[in-house]
Amino acid sequence: MRFSISVFFSLMVFVGTSFAQNDFYKNNNTSQESEIDSQGNQKKIISRVDNQWYIGSTPVEEDIIVNAIKSNPLSADDYSTAMMFYYPSIFFGGVGGLALAYGLVSCLGNDEVGIYLTLGGAVSIGLAILLGHFSNNYYDSSIELYNMYIGDKPAFMVKLVPTEKGGLALAFSF
Repeated sequence: MRFSISVFFSLMVFVGTSFAQNDFYKNNNTSQESEIDSQGNQKKIISRVDNQWYIGSTPVEEDIIVNAIKSNPLSADDYSTAMMFYYPSIFFGGVGGLALAYGLVSCLGNDEVGIYLTLGGAVSIGLAILLGHFSNNYYDSSIELYNMYIGDKPAFMVKLVPTEKGGLALAFSF
């Protein structure tokens, strides 16, 4: 009975992590790439409305957005940093989910190690959420850098800037 419960929780964790990955909904449609390329060298801003990505007013898939971001060295650097945080967050989320599920099952079976696995899984999931947040911030930053590179200025920016005495200050730009 205990084994079947742990297998069930493990399968639920694997299903959850597979839906969390961005590559799940991609298809191999290249007609959008040729449509964007046929518009000439005119650069257009990247935007997102709900769950749909746009270059200018043309709806596109996320892999085309990634190719556009990689065309600018500054935004490509932030994108690679975002992916540096993204993949460990997926790993720690999966490992934390497994540890949490197995720890809960072990707690029900009166094992002493169950509480430690549960706590370790919760900490691992917390780390995954934190890394995912950093990844999203860098991803958004890469899109803003791309849009600034083609001439679109953001309406509101918040930056940490150095002060005269060697400290940091919060700077707002409108």
